[in-house]
Formats: sequence, structure tokens, C-alpha cells
Amino acid sequence: MPAAPRVAILEKQGGVLSWHLDIEAGFRSRGADVFSIQMRPASWTEYQTKWRTRLPALENPAVVGRVAAELRACRPDLVIILKQPGLPSLALDAWRGAAPRAPFVAWICDHLPAWPEALVPGLDGVCYFDSATRPLLETAHSGQHQPVRLVHLPLAVNPSRYQVPNIPFSRRRSALVFAGNNSRARKQQLAAYRAVGGRTEAYGPHANVGWHFWRRRRLGAAFLARLYAEHFAVLNLLQPPNTINGLNLRAFEVPAAGGLATYPLVPDLPAAFVPGEEIVAYRDFADLKNQIDSLLAAPHRATAIAEAGHARVLREHTFAHRAARILQDWLH
Repeated sequence: MPAAPRVAILEKQGGVLSWHLDIEAGFRSRGADVFSIQMRPASWTEYQTKWRTRLPALENPAVVGRVAAELRACRPDLVIILKQPGLPSLALDAWRGAAPRAPFVAWICDHLPAWPEALVPGLDGVCYFDSATRPLLETAHSGQHQPVRLVHLPLAVNPSRYQVPNIPFSRRRSALVFAGNNSRARKQQLAAYRAVGGRTEAYGPHANVGWHFWRRRRLGAAFLARLYAEHFAVLNLLQPPNTINGLNLRAFEVPAAGGLATYPLVPDLPAAFVPGEEIVAYRDFADLKNQIDSLLAAPHRATAIAEAGHARVLREHTFAHRAARILQDWLH
């Protein structure tokens, strides 16, 4: 029986998003031994070096040395670097030297409007979720002696964190719900939808909700799943420059929880969902308002779209699927 692949995942633990935990679970579900390695300062010595040198974590000699030691100890067959399309020279040399037989592959979850100045494009591959990022990656790697593999790899969901409450669409609240960081751009979009007659409810940090202070908190998966099931549909808003052509995490989380997902009709959408059959795709807010009004009058159609979207996610868009793709690309 072949040995389980050894996958080291370099990540910035402790942030708001939990996608790194879902990625780890995805690889474990595919039989991999997963080694999670923190790229932020993780000890008093590393913090002292940070304060003394004022260097970012990936250029902090104490962090770089500790990560190299952990890579040597786990002897990975594959190294995944989350959110970074490249590495500073110090880290790149040290970490490749610590794991000389392993491909180094980045997986980024935000669109890159510009190449980060401190990073060297010296990895073996970059997985990107948004097709708008590819031209920048091609330009950054154009002069590189070592060939790089650029792979469009959409985001995904861990469905075990989004249980499906069974609430019929005929009993759901008619307002569209937005749940996430209510940035200035998103507040403007919410206002634009209301301006065409749409009804919305907002949850999450910075939401303008008056005395409903509890709706401004950060939201866990179980709470989100309940919100998606209680409301007729979920208003999914892009947040430039993080997302341009691609699908954010919410695009997969909503149908995983049995919610009716909406999404702007961006170039990457048809490759993941069938617009009108598995997701409500809209050109502008007037178009979205018309579609929602039509579905409110025919809740059985909303049910069919939500169920089809849920089935598509379980069939193709879990982090286990993404892990399988990466393992197939790099270790077979």
C-alpha cells in the first residue's frame, strides 16, 4: 500500500477566515498527512526579532529559520503556501533547502491587482481563484528560468460546517440577506439595491443596524447557515479589488447550507454553476430585483435552484475536491 502523501501547509494562522482549516481537512479527507506551519511570529523570540528589526514575518530571520526547521522535520512531498504568490528571497532559499524534493505551490484567495514588491516569483506553481489574476502572474513569471504551472483553482466549501436547516421557501423572510464585512463599497451596493425597490438585511462587522448591535458581530458558520435558511435569498456582493472575475467563498457556502445564492454575472461564474438553474446570476440590481420578485411568486422555482446548487457544490466544489486536484497535479 503506497504511503500517505505528506503535505506541509504554510499559512498565517489566527486570522478571521477559517479557509486554511478547511483546506487542511480537505487534504486529510484524501488520505494525506497534513503538517500545518505558522508563517506569523509564533514565539517570544520571533516577536522580539520583529520589534527589533521591524521586518515583516516572511523576512523575519527567526520566523524563516523556525519554518525551515519544521519543514526539515516533516519531510513533505508537497508544500502549499496560502495567500502568497511568491516568497522573499531569504524565505524561498531557506525553505526550498529544507524541503528539496517537494514542489512549492501557492494558492491565493484574493485577486492580485499588482505583484507584491517584496516577493520573488520562484515557486513551482500558483493556483489562483480569479481569472483576472492570470495576466499578472504570467507577466511576473515571464523572465523566470524555472517553468511555473499556473492553475485556475476556484475556492470551495467544507460542507460539514454548513448544516442545512429545513425551512421551506414559502416560510422564509422575503428580504435578501447580506452577511459579511460591511465595507464602504458594500454599503454603497446595498443602498443601490434598495434604491431599485429591493429589501435587504445586513449582518456582520460595520453593518448599519441601529440598536441591533448583535448583528454587527463576526459570524460563525452555524449562524450563517441559519441566516441563509431563514431568508429567501442571499445577496452576494463583490469587494474590489479582492474579487473581479471570480467567485468568493460565499458563492459556495450559501448553496452548501441550502440557501438561494445570488451572484453577479462575472466571467468565471458559468464554469462553476449554471446561471438560472443552480444560482441566481444578475447583470445589475434592477435585473436582480426582477428575478427575486419572480421567484417570490413561485417559491417552487427557488427551491429547485437552491437544491440544484446544493447538489453541484457537493458534487464538485468542496475542499476535498480541490485537494484531490492539487494532489493529482503535483504528486501523480
